[in-house]
Amino acid sequence: VDCAYGPPKVARVVCFHGEPRPHNCGAEWVKIIWEDGKVLSNAGNTVPNTDTATMQDNIISACKLNIPWLTRHTAHEGHAVMVAGGASTHDFMDDIRQRQEEGQVIFAMNGSFDFLRRHGITADWQVVMDARIENLRFVEDCHPRKGILLSSQCHPNLFGKVNGTPVELFHNYTTTALGVVKPKDPTSVHFVGGGNTIGLASIAVAYSKGHRMFHLYGYDSSSIATGYALKCI
Repeated sequence: VDCAYGPPKVARVVCFHGEPRPHNCGAEWVKIIWEDGKVLSNAGNTVPNTDTATMQDNIISACKLNIPWLTRHTAHEGHAVMVAGGASTHDFMDDIRQRQEEGQVIFAMNGSFDFLRRHGITADWQVVMDARIENLRFVEDCHPRKGILLSSQCHPNLFGKVNGTPVELFHNYTTTALGVVKPKDPTSVHFVGGGNTIGLASIAVAYSKGHRMFHLYGYDSSSIATGYALKCI
């Protein structure tokens, strides 16, 4: 309301608390930013935290490894429990534990695997896709699990630190990966959507494994609420 005719020139953040919301306030400057993305388009996009050349080298290295690539599975009725790293996950531990007891499959992202383990829950799958070498900490202390899903853009050292845990390789659907993933048989590669955000990419990974019902936890920084059920048709 206070910025109906434009924010102060020194403003960096404008908070829409209550009505109107950005999509219905009618101010032209908001329309340009919110709907057309002509002013703050770069600020609004998620960009990789690793340079393209490094990610390309990582992908090429991963493709040479003798490990299976993620393939697309037939759709089934199994539920996928997606656990991200948001603080709210702690409030849903009983819910996650019950879903596991009911046979639902848990996909833990990055350090969420160890967080769940400390609370007595061993996730079925751990998903890691960040290309930085610092992410070794996510896989070094490996405990029993069904397997680890590693993006081909992950640092090569991660693949040598999984201590015998089964690994499946997935390729993110990015211009970087498209330019260097060249299998002998084009039908043997399945690219995963979701951009550079592991929360969204993990949903695409679980979808590739045939899941169509998802329960999301720890998506605190996402526009999708945590504890939310998502059904894909």
